[in-house]
Amino acid sequence: PADPTDIVLRIPGELFFCERIDLPETLEEKDLEPWLEAEMQRLSPFPTEHLHWGHRVSLPHRKALLFGALSSKLRQLQYENLEVFSRAFPSFISLLSEQFGNRYNRPTICFLLHDDSLTAAAFDSECHIPSLIYSQALTEQEAGDGTMEITRSKLLSLFDLDLYEIDSRTLRAGQATRKKDGVHFEHLDEDFEESVETVTLDAKELWQSDVRSASFKQNEQKRRKLERFRWSMILAAGAAACLLLLIEVGTSFLSNKVMFVHGNDLLGQKMV
Repeated sequence: PADPTDIVLRIPGELFFCERIDLPETLEEKDLEPWLEAEMQRLSPFPTEHLHWGHRVSLPHRKALLFGALSSKLRQLQYENLEVFSRAFPSFISLLSEQFGNRYNRPTICFLLHDDSLTAAAFDSECHIPSLIYSQALTEQEAGDGTMEITRSKLLSLFDLDLYEIDSRTLRAGQATRKKDGVHFEHLDEDFEESVETVTLDAKELWQSDVRSASFKQNEQKRRKLERFRWSMILAAGAAACLLLLIEVGTSFLSNKVMFVHGNDLLGQKMV
């Protein structure tokens, strides 16, 4: 079985409520987190302590997407011990990559399927924060037949279709891979046969979108930073040991070389 600490967990999107909000023009980046938490508290009928929530932000567009799920509901569906995973996101997280959302030069609705969860997201032109995003689970019949038309139609009915074009593709979520620059999400074609693209959630923004508690994320960031520091110290110590060994070998070699040359000089003197 896979080590959960290596797994990027994606929780079905239909368990989350999502709301795009406008950021005040006077709001500075240093004040962003407490302001967003206050907004989530305002939007939610439950205290934020009872939620697993995260956000995506575009400061140039002054937009933010808040998404949250009731913790008790997640536990009821066996989404427990989220702290053991590498990351925990909603299943639609790859649609929130800046690479993805900025591609549309006209208002567009697109679809993403992850396992049996289908998400429809509406993007304004050249803004990676969707204006609307909804998810629903496929029906049992669709899940069995490998179709999604019923759920797709239900999701489309939630949008004003006069305002948007519809992307004809339905992307399927592929592998999520952790790398130094962030998490790379693969999108597959509808038949799961070919990789269509890979989009990246930047390393600097991963914790914003992670839906685990703020206290856990703060402690985990400190732990991982300390772990990286320890590894760097171990590597530095190893490099220093190798350097000292090379110096010692080099010194020994030069010393032997000098003794050899000196011996040859004495031998030459005796022969003369």
